[in-house]
Amino acid sequence: MRPLAVLFFLFLSFSIFAQEQVHYATVLEQQVVTTSEKEANKQIFGTLLNHYAEQNKLLPSEEELSQFKAFGKLSKEIHRKKDELKLAELMKIEATRSLSSEELKQKKILVEMQQQWQKEVEAKDDIHMDKFMNDMANGFVKNWKINKSLYETYGGGIVFQQAGLESADARLAFFEIEKKKGNLEFHSEEFESQFWAMLTPNHNHFSYQEKPEGNPFDVPFWIDAIEKMEEELETLVSKQEQ
Repeated sequence: MRPLAVLFFLFLSFSIFAQEQVHYATVLEQQVVTTSEKEANKQIFGTLLNHYAEQNKLLPSEEELSQFKAFGKLSKEIHRKKDELKLAELMKIEATRSLSSEELKQKKILVEMQQQWQKEVEAKDDIHMDKFMNDMANGFVKNWKINKSLYETYGGGIVFQQAGLESADARLAFFEIEKKKGNLEFHSEEFESQFWAMLTPNHNHFSYQEKPEGNPFDVPFWIDAIEKMEEELETLVSKQEQ
């Protein structure tokens, strides 16, 4: 029975795997064959946008990556200082009276964060941490430069997403043109329908701007924020030293 059970399991696994593999599209003569629409969308986006970035020389420079990493370091340090001040405040309160259950909960969270930060400081030269920071910087900077170029080429409205400013209408125009050029070919009507539905901007989104003033991509958000963040960090350090 055991060998039969193993054979049945292997057959079932193979059948499920075979059913899940779908040829969704062809992008720049590369077949998009994967197990889900989400992964297919990701492959189409990555292939065409990376190709666009290479053609238009939009890959991040070392200076741009350094600027973003400086922004990330400042952001992390500000959060750390704020939590250190909050923890110090709770410790003062605890010295004069018993903390409430909510205050104790906050203290526990802050102590755990401090311990985590200490581990990160000790591992700051770790190759994996460096790679993570480089990958994140490269992704954000390249995404910004692509959106900036698309906006300047096709115009249209913009939207603020979690990953930053997005040239929503221009991005849709870009993919429509890529399809007309033959660089994007769909092999499933159902998949194509969801692709365009996912890509079409929601003009009712609270952050959508149909006609933004000037060029909203003139200055990257991290460059614009660095000076204010440096001032905020100085203020927090002064409070901590009092």
